[in-house]
This record gives sequence, C-alpha cells and structure tokens, in this order.
Amino acid sequence: MAVRQFAIAVAAVAAATAARIPIQPLLGDGVPYLLYFPTVALCAWYGGGGAGVAATLLSAAAAQAWFTPGRISDPTVLVPLLLFVAAGSFISALTEALHRAERRAYLERSTLAATLLSIGDGVIVTDAEARLTMMNAVAEQLTGWSAGRAAGRQAGEIFRVIDETTRAPLQTPIQRALREGVEVGLGTRTILVSLNGTEWPIDDSAAPIRGTDGRVIGGVLVFRQIVERRRAEAARETALSREKKARMEAEAASRLKDEFLATLSHELRTPLNAILGWTALLADQALPEGRREHALRVIHRNAEAQTALIEQLLDMSKFMTGKLQLSFEPVSLPDVAEEAVDAVRLAADARQQALAVVGSRDVPPVGGDRDRLRQLVWNLLSNAVKFTPQGGRISVLIERAGPQVLLRVSDTGPGIDRELMPRVFERFVQGDASPSRVQGGLGLGLALVKHIAEAHGGSVDVTNGSGGTGAIFTVALPVFAGGGVEAGHARGGDGAQSGESALRRS
Repeated sequence: MAVRQFAIAVAAVAAATAARIPIQPLLGDGVPYLLYFPTVALCAWYGGGGAGVAATLLSAAAAQAWFTPGRISDPTVLVPLLLFVAAGSFISALTEALHRAERRAYLERSTLAATLLSIGDGVIVTDAEARLTMMNAVAEQLTGWSAGRAAGRQAGEIFRVIDETTRAPLQTPIQRALREGVEVGLGTRTILVSLNGTEWPIDDSAAPIRGTDGRVIGGVLVFRQIVERRRAEAARETALSREKKARMEAEAASRLKDEFLATLSHELRTPLNAILGWTALLADQALPEGRREHALRVIHRNAEAQTALIEQLLDMSKFMTGKLQLSFEPVSLPDVAEEAVDAVRLAADARQQALAVVGSRDVPPVGGDRDRLRQLVWNLLSNAVKFTPQGGRISVLIERAGPQVLLRVSDTGPGIDRELMPRVFERFVQGDASPSRVQGGLGLGLALVKHIAEAHGGSVDVTNGSGGTGAIFTVALPVFAGGGVEAGHARGGDGAQSGESALRRS
C-alpha cells in the first residue's frame, strides 16, 4: 500500500510539474505552489492521507528545485515552503476524512438495497367462499399453519390480522376483494398473528380470480413480512441522518479551512510586512544610527512572532499524528504556575492587570511533562491577559480535590458567549474570526490546553462567572501515584506553541 501511495504521489507531482513548466513564463515566480494544491488533494482522495503527505513533500521539493529562486535559508523562500507543507498536510487529512465518509455512506446504501431485495412473499389462494385451497411455504412459516391442516378453512381463520396501533381485529383483505371484485390492500400498519402467537408486521394485497365468464371464482392473497423492511427503514433514516450530519460536518470543515487559511495569511503577513519594510530601510541605509537598533529589534520581534506561528502549526501536526512525546515525572503544579505567571507578568503589567497565584502550596505533585504543563498554564494565562480589560484581575487557584489537583484560572473579562462555549476548545475556533478582529492568533491555544490535559489523564472545563462575566477555566489533573519516569506520546488533534518557546517569547 505504501508503494502504491508513493507511486500515485510521484506520478501526480510529475504531471503537475510537467504542466507547470510550459506556463512558467506566464505565471512567474510569485505562485510556485499554484498547481500543487489540487495535486495534493487528488492524491489524498485516490491514494489516502499517506499519498497526500508524500505529494506535499514532493511538490515542495519540485517547486523549490524548478520554480523558486533563492536559497532555502532565505525567509522569503522558507516561510512559504513551510506554509505549503503545513497546508498540504491539513488538506491531505481533510480530503482523506471526506473520502472515508463517502465510502461509508456508499456501503450503508448498498447494504440497505441488498436487505430490501431479500424480502420473500407468502401466497394464499381461496375459492369464491374464501375457503383456503393453497398456500406456499412462506405463508406456512408466517401463519404457523400447514397447507394440509389449513385446507378448506376460512381465510380469516388462517390469516388473522390486527391493527398495529389499536390492536383491533381487521377484516382479511381477500374477503373484501371477493365481495367487491377489485384488488385491495390494508391501508394501515398491519400485524399478522400466527397460530402460535408470533406477530409479524406485514404488507399485503388481495385480488379476485375470475373465470372465463368473468365471474369471481376465487381470490389470491399476497403478503410479506416486513421485519427487514422496518429495520431497513430505520437503517435508512439513520443513514440519511448520518449523511446529513456528515455533509454538515464537511461543510463546516470547509468553512473552517477557509477561515483558517484567511487567518493564517493575515497572521503571517503582518510580521512579514514589518520585516520587509524595516529590512528595506536598513538596506537603503536611510536610517540614522539611533534608529538602526530600533529597526533590528522590530525585525527580531516580528521574526519571533512568525516563528511562533510556525511552531503552532508544527505542534498541531504532532498532536494530530501522535508524534508529540511526553516524559512523565512528579511535577509541582504551584511551581509551574509561578513560572508561567512570571512569563506573562510583563504583558499583564503593560495592561495594568493584577496577576497572582493563590491557594495552598502543600498540594501533592501531579504526574506529567513539566514543560507541557507549563505550556498549558501559559496558554490559559495568555488567553486571560488577552481578553481581560485594562485594570482587570487574573487569578490562579490551585487546590486538591480528592485524587485530583485542580488548577483554576479566572479573570474579570467579558466572559465567553453562550454560542461559543461548546466549541471553545476546538482548534481554529475564535470569538471573532473576521479580518478586522482586535485580537490575533490562530485559535490553537485552548485546543492545546484540552489535549495536554487529556494526555495527562485529566480534563479541562470552562464556565462564566456570576452574572455571565469573567471566564473560569478549570483543569483537573490526577495526583502522582509514584513510580519511575514514564515516556509517552500525546495523541489528538491540536497544538500551539511549545511551552519552552512560549516562555522564551514572553
């Protein structure tokens, strides 16, 4: 399978490269990855996520070799390259998920069709007086009567039907067909009660049998148990419901992808514009000596901002693929909280926000990866600083609750909208995702908080304070149970900047 996926990727990338070469003079060097995005999607659709990732890497290499001038160490070359790799990985995962959903829906529809085709019919034949003259094996099975024992008896005695809802007895349709000389059927949900009391939901119809002179000489009753049809109807409703849900999820994922790409473009362009602008001024030597140091600080700060965004995407990819390793050891949560508080204190002081850790320092240690737990607290505090107004208050409370240690971060901000509350820990979700939003970011920090907590055997929850103002995030982590250091892998969907780099940037 791996060879097949790689072959698909190689063939598709080669075709895209061959198609690009003749039109390179028209496109120029500005859009080196233009033809490779659909190539990645097609590979992921027909070859799976592995083929999509392989196509992404091969496309990046081909674009770098054929259509991208400059060295890879150049930020103007490296950043688009990394962005393409991240976007290609995301497109591959999304395309594979959509293809799997389509295959599941197709399988359910095929199963439903096979079930409907397998239903058998029972047949009862009577004379003009509704006395039974013949019945087939299916009719014997459903009614519980043998053909020999039922011969000559009234059809109503053999074919006993009741209304499924009211349980009231119903007239056998063959009696009406003989009396009126027309084809009839029961227009209600009907239950056939067999000789031994077994009840079968059925569908039936009856028609008169006429002689050569046109007179009614008998009747035929055709019926079928519709247990499988009832099950199939339920399965169809379930399948339609699932298909609707899958379609809604696919549409939501598509919107989320578009919003994410727009946000990512905006977040990357902002520091890049600053870097390019100040670099141009330095290159032209148009700045006085006193301003050159300021220009270098601005360039350095914006380069770090871009590095942080790329680290967010890389951490997210590691979580999605289960490649983020964790080293477990006893960790003092109060110490970790103090370190995170020190890291964000400068930002809080700039907004005149009060920031403190309260509660007992005697809580037992938790088991976990110290850097990732520090990252968890840092993300919660950074989120609180971002959305707490100037002069507000942010507090970190740590206490024991039975076999768990609780870390509660609360603020005096506006709180979280009720509509956003159920989705606050999903990746790329932001309260304001419009291009004119005040707060930046990719919407990954809180998603990472959730996955770090769950990777440590804990959980995270959020509520608003009294009156609906102020957000309260509560992380519950199990008390360290003893034993040696244990390494593990984090598995899940999201990521944000690493704890070490997060503290360094603060």
